[in-house]
Amino acid sequence: MTQFVKKSEIYPAIAPDHKAIYISLSLSNETPRGRRLWKFNNSLLNNEDYVNKIHQTYFQTCSYYSKLTDKRLFWEMLKMEIRAATISFSKNLAKSTNCREMEITR
Repeated sequence: MTQFVKKSEIYPAIAPDHKAIYISLSLSNETPRGRRLWKFNNSLLNNEDYVNKIHQTYFQTCSYYSKLTDKRLFWEMLKMEIRAATISFSKNLAKSTNCREMEITR
């Protein structure tokens, strides 16, 4: 990451045991980006296959984590499983939609 640093400077600050740091970066447009923030697409709630998938995920998760006594931890695990199932379903739906669009435009 140091290859992106153009200039760095240290300045005195108000507090005697602190310093202000200035860093100038040179980032190209070719820098690969990571995953973006995920947002739930509520139009999935109108998709019967999605609703069935979430019901199935809910019951599987309840069964798998049935021995958890901490309700907060169970809630977090349930959210994690539903989120993972939703992302997977959304990706597969987008792929099939793109394939159909490609077939139509041919």
